[in-house]
Amino acid sequence: MKCYKMKRLLLLILSLNLLLSCEPKKQNNNHSYYPPVVQQPETPPVVTPDQPPVVTPEPPEQPDTAVVVTPPEQEEAEISVPVPEVITPNEPTPEQPKPNDPVFQIPEKRANLSTQHDFASTTLPRGFRKQTANPMGLQFVELGGAKWARFVLSANDNKNGVVRSEILKDSEPGLISRYGYTMRFPVENWQAHSEPDIITQWHNHEDKRLGEKPLVPPIALFAEGDYLHVMVCWDSKKVTTNTNREGKKNFKLIPLPKDQDVVFTWYVRHSYKTFSESDPRYKTEGGLIILAINGKQVLKYYGPNAYNDAEMPGYFKVGIYSRHIKYKRVVLLKDLYIGNEKSGFLDVMPRLPMLQ
Repeated sequence: MKCYKMKRLLLLILSLNLLLSCEPKKQNNNHSYYPPVVQQPETPPVVTPDQPPVVTPEPPEQPDTAVVVTPPEQEEAEISVPVPEVITPNEPTPEQPKPNDPVFQIPEKRANLSTQHDFASTTLPRGFRKQTANPMGLQFVELGGAKWARFVLSANDNKNGVVRSEILKDSEPGLISRYGYTMRFPVENWQAHSEPDIITQWHNHEDKRLGEKPLVPPIALFAEGDYLHVMVCWDSKKVTTNTNREGKKNFKLIPLPKDQDVVFTWYVRHSYKTFSESDPRYKTEGGLIILAINGKQVLKYYGPNAYNDAEMPGYFKVGIYSRHIKYKRVVLLKDLYIGNEKSGFLDVMPRLPMLQ
């Protein structure tokens, strides 16, 4: 019996030793009984031998405010196209001339003109008369293959009471004037001077029966200080004086061009009435002056530009008028055009120097 118990005890001890010998070893001193995790290497990207690896570009940095960015190959410069003002048919267009534009290839003979004169006959245009004090005041000369009327006014003329060398035309019917002509200012005769020398004017018919005295012209183009200016005067009263007129404006235009042909083109609606800009009559019955020099518009004025005279409009004068001549003044004139009621701006515009 004892022997049997001893055998069982030995078997129990052997079994216990066997169990202990199979116990797992401790790892990493952290008492973990799980096998260590082995990190698998990253799988390299599959690259096709004949093609470079695909690289995804980083997105561009965005500005603070969201804008649409056009790719360079599609980008276009921004062009600002001005919207032209609506102009009645007989008013000039504000577009500037282009040498190759057929509309500016103006024919020698035109329609819708009451006067077309080139001074080749060395006479004045029909309906014109001269205002000169001596034979040298107005002559006809040839220059550059063209005939010109030559106006001269000197300081000695002023001393003798002579203030003008001009030609004038009686008023045209209607309240709209359309005139064009070419002038030339010899540089040796146009030194800068602080006093005005009038070279074009529309002069009023003063109401002598009402006791009205001579007035400064309501519209005058003059040279002063080596610049061209336009003066506009107006009054709605029946009798006007140079000191009580309702208004006067002076527009400084461009430097006086010298030793070159200068083309002047006018569109004038004569009126002494004043309208607010919100009044529809402002652009239909009110005064209007549009002046282009060498085809470029230099003045567009809406507003009164006349005196309230019994006879309107005033009469046109061109040449030289000055009461304070310091230097001898010489003006040359050719290609005089006057339009009728059907003419437009281009009908009376002489051929531009760039197109001759």
